[in-house]
Amino acid sequence: MNTLKRSYQFEDVYKNGRRWHSKSTLLFYKKGEEKLIGLTATKRVGNAIKRNRAKRIYRAIFMEHEPLLCSGSYVFVAKNGIDKLHYEDIKRDVIYCFKKLDILK
Repeated sequence: MNTLKRSYQFEDVYKNGRRWHSKSTLLFYKKGEEKLIGLTATKRVGNAIKRNRAKRIYRAIFMEHEPLLCSGSYVFVAKNGIDKLHYEDIKRDVIYCFKKLDILK
């Protein structure tokens, strides 16, 4: 799994990509040649443990659905309150975003 590492890569997806939000997630998508993932959780989400948990969950959901996704850059932004939700709730929100952005094959 390739990741976005530099701020200019994130900015490109933010400015030129499409986005959709749900209760726990803000998802940005920009069509591209390969699948890239970027994970963001600000301090508003909570301490480092909560932020890392959110990123781990996003990574797991992305890896589970990767064969079904179109190629491009994906940026997952964790919303405040994600630490109170269960894995299945977050997964349902992310799949909802995938469907709304029409990026499932």
